[in-house]
Amino acid sequence: MDTIRLLDRLLPDAVRKQRLGHKALRALWSLSPAGRKPDFLIVGAQKAGTTFLHNVIGGHPSVKRPVTKEVAFYTYGYSKGLRWYFSHFPKTGPGQLAFESTADYLFHPLVPQRIAETLPDVKVVICLREPVSRAVSHYQHSVAMGFETLDFRDAILSERDRVAAEYEKLQADPDYEARSLMRFSYGEKGKYIDQIRRYEAVMPRDRMLFLNSKEIFSDTNSALAKVEKFLGLPAWIPAAAVAAKNVAKTKATLDEEALAHLAAMYEEPNTELLDHLGWGKAW
Repeated sequence: MDTIRLLDRLLPDAVRKQRLGHKALRALWSLSPAGRKPDFLIVGAQKAGTTFLHNVIGGHPSVKRPVTKEVAFYTYGYSKGLRWYFSHFPKTGPGQLAFESTADYLFHPLVPQRIAETLPDVKVVICLREPVSRAVSHYQHSVAMGFETLDFRDAILSERDRVAAEYEKLQADPDYEARSLMRFSYGEKGKYIDQIRRYEAVMPRDRMLFLNSKEIFSDTNSALAKVEKFLGLPAWIPAAAVAAKNVAKTKATLDEEALAHLAAMYEEPNTELLDHLGWGKAW
């Protein structure tokens, strides 16, 4: 048995990462790229339970985690090529699936087409959250990470002007990273119907699973069962509760005008989305 297969077989993911480091592990996996690609993706939305779901499903005995949760290949690393991307995934055995989770894959306008062209059989899991609370959580996250210097009102009300140039740069250069667009689109990221339709334009609906963040957090086993059925995985119950990650520790002062602006922005898209998914009054 060669060294790569031996390490894949004997060393658990956490041990391999600790001993080898992410770069060394990717270098090892890249030596044998055949079969090293994701079977499914958790594509977002940001602040809608993607990290929590990643940690839950990543514990499934038939699922193998990537080197790092957010590979971000289809947003920030596409020019590096598929060999670089596939080097993030372990080789899977019979009945095993590999995956990754990058929350900006749902919103980035070029990602659905890129996924369809490079992973024609992949399945995607889409987590959705009531969009006003999602925008608030997103803003708090940006402040906590040191990305955001504006107060909540100014960040929400100036969003359109603030990110307009990002779309133009991305259109002119598909390899442009558009990090400001990803970080500061608090309102636009909650218009899920537009983002879902970009995916539906390039892949069949039966390769997509939509989950409500309420269920992900409050009835995790039910959400997990849906994912297992969608992916064809055997039923499994986590041995221990999984703690929520990326929860904002500080709360922003919320301006009522900005909240009303968001509520008005989502009124029509929400109606269209819930009808499209058949969710009823999901929020």
